[in-house]
Amino acid sequence: MIYCKSRKDRSCELCFSGEGNVVLDEIATLLAAMHRDVLAVSAQKAGEFRALIREMTEKDSVIWHVNGKEAEDHLPEICQDETAAHYDRLCRSAEHFGLGTQKKKAKEEMDELAELLGDYSMPDRALRAARIEELADVYNVLDQLCILWDCEEDVQDAAERKMIRTMERIQDGYYDEA
Repeated sequence: MIYCKSRKDRSCELCFSGEGNVVLDEIATLLAAMHRDVLAVSAQKAGEFRALIREMTEKDSVIWHVNGKEAEDHLPEICQDETAAHYDRLCRSAEHFGLGTQKKKAKEEMDELAELLGDYSMPDRALRAARIEELADVYNVLDQLCILWDCEEDVQDAAERKMIRTMERIQDGYYDEA
C-alpha cells in the first residue's frame, strides 16, 4: 500500500508479486505516463503534478507496505535514480522552451551532427568526442520532441518494429549485394 500522510484522499493500494524493483519501475512508468497526460492538457498542471509527486516523496511523507509490512526501501532513494532525474530534466526543458523552439533546436543539432558524419579533418579522439557530444544533443532534443508531441511510446514501438523488420531483412538476404 502506498499512503500519503499529508493527503489522505490521495492513497492507493497495489497488489503485486515478484521483485520490488520491477514494481517500482512500473510505478515510475505509470507516473511518467500520467505526467505526459497532464502535460498534454496544461504545462502548469503538469508542473503542479510533478510538485505533488515531489512533495509526496519527501522524507517520511510516503509509507511503503509490502505484504502488510513496511518496506525497507524508501521512495526518496528511488527518486534519485539518474534515469528518472534525466527524464524530469527533459520534461522541464521541453516545457520551458516549447515546441517551436525545440523543433528549431532539433534541426540545428541534426545539422551539426551531419557535419561530423564525414569529417575526417579532426584527429580521431577529437572527432569521436565531437560526435558523442552532437549525438547526445540530438538524442536529448528528439526525446523532448517526443515528450511535447506525446508520442514517446509510439516512437519506441515504431523503432522496435523497424529493427525487427531490419533483422528479418538481414536474415532473408534483402541487403546482400548482387
